[in-house]
Amino acid sequence: MRLAIAIPDVSIWRGGTERCVAALAEALGTRHEVTVFARAAEGLDTSRVRFVPVRVPGRPAVLRYLAYLRRAPRARRRAGEFDLVYSAGANDPAPDVLAAHYCLGAAGTALGPDARPRGLAGLGRAVFNRIAGAVERRVYRSPRVRCLTAVSSRLADDLARSYGVPRERIEVVPDGVDLARFDAARHAEAATRLRAELGAGEGTIVLLFLGSDWERKGLPVALEAASRLGDADWRLWVAGYGDAARYTARAHALGIAGRVRFLGERSDAEVLCAACDALVSPTRYEPFGLGPIEAGACGRPSVVSKTAGVAEHLADGESALLVADPTSAEEVAEKLRVLLDAGVRRAMGERAREVARSLSWEHVARRVEAVLESALAEKRGEEGP
Repeated sequence: MRLAIAIPDVSIWRGGTERCVAALAEALGTRHEVTVFARAAEGLDTSRVRFVPVRVPGRPAVLRYLAYLRRAPRARRRAGEFDLVYSAGANDPAPDVLAAHYCLGAAGTALGPDARPRGLAGLGRAVFNRIAGAVERRVYRSPRVRCLTAVSSRLADDLARSYGVPRERIEVVPDGVDLARFDAARHAEAATRLRAELGAGEGTIVLLFLGSDWERKGLPVALEAASRLGDADWRLWVAGYGDAARYTARAHALGIAGRVRFLGERSDAEVLCAACDALVSPTRYEPFGLGPIEAGACGRPSVVSKTAGVAEHLADGESALLVADPTSAEEVAEKLRVLLDAGVRRAMGERAREVARSLSWEHVARRVEAVLESALAEKRGEEGP
């Protein structure tokens, strides 16, 4: 099968959708001819996947997106003939297979105005969301899309409710995890060094908050919850992009600044997961959420919102601790107190690892492959012999 993948950026290190598409492309590339059309492709294995650059401006985000929508199809036509076009989100005007990772319409409703960035950044985000949301609505409802997938049942419901897509049209195919990369034993030495560098002793419990878009992912609640852990020996590591000055000030106000480290954007999520003792993710809107399964692959348990898509694969009190109200610092603190017990963390981490094994990219790629084969059969049936 000759497959074209449309996504503005792809990376094995950064972002959620970007990392997922990189892993999926490489998995499919072992059996098919896969070409990725993107502005940038960080770390993509070009021995298995062909990369065709699409030249678009880096900023602002809305111009980058609109330029990609216009130029990627042109680049694809110049690159040759393809059996199918696979778009990770509304990044192609009329793909054969559309894989949804997010729903701007539902996110706006779920988050409300208080979670929106302020100032020029907020204005830029608002403009992008308005334009990209309109494109999403049109593309997701297009009759030219042969197969539509969503990374969780929650996202499928959001697409049906926000854009009027018939729910029966949407097939749920989750994101996956790279089990070879997220292997705690493989990164044990690097994890030990990192803990030492960041002042986390052997008995210190390291809580990891991983990801950008900090308001949506619940960093304010994570800080407040951590401040309620009393005299326990804990540290909170925050990895990702955000307003570190603002949240450092918040940590000072809570009296926990000495226990919180802002690590910035990093390309070693696997080492962070191996070095931590638990992941905390009280996200307010998350169609899936890679953190809990990546930490789980390393044998680390998570405190995660019940409404996050990944929670559909986790059993509360067994493979994770699920939070019913991600805006409640006390509920998150209550869950974190459970994980202060090393035995509980160990047992829950083992079960989290089992969940991660069931979501390996090899397994997920096979499910995507079935969707692609269905779309290709339909397309060939329409074209005739």
